[in-house]
Amino acid sequence: TAGPCVSAHKDTFDCSKNDGWVFDPAADDAKKTVGWGIDETPKDPAPTGDLKQCTLNFNNGTDYDSGGITKGSATSKELMVPKGGQVAFWSWQDVETFSGGSGQVDKRIVEVSGDDFKTTEASWELDNKIGKKKWMRHTYVLDKFEGKKVKIRFRFDSVDTIGNSTAGWFIDNFELESPK
Repeated sequence: TAGPCVSAHKDTFDCSKNDGWVFDPAADDAKKTVGWGIDETPKDPAPTGDLKQCTLNFNNGTDYDSGGITKGSATSKELMVPKGGQVAFWSWQDVETFSGGSGQVDKRIVEVSGDDFKTTEASWELDNKIGKKKWMRHTYVLDKFEGKKVKIRFRFDSVDTIGNSTAGWFIDNFELESPK
């Protein structure tokens, strides 16, 4: 959307609240279980600007190496998409960008559904080679969902067992925005 926007919904992922997010699976840092959570582990990445210390993230407190293929999703509560709406969030990633000759790399996907993910009505795959180890803002237009209730899902898939001993994927300042 061109020009300034206003927030119709914002989640800064405060450590003290979940705000309706559903994790499949949920991380358990004490048991080193890889999954989604809202916390400040691992210490990298250091937040910048108005980003908070805690983030929505996919890892086990250290990395996302489970000894096998690792995947999971974090799904928002139902949200009403405003006129001219777009989803926006900050992302930081330390994930596999090259897997030898196989060409398989970790997948980070943003999905939208109006039927609780019986179907996925829109999706975008983030490029792992852009923005590695730095905060980047992503926005996706939700025109076809104006005036409808949707859920947004962040999905991670390691695809293989190679290169999974890095920090993982971090998301902050998730918003549904509309033009002023």
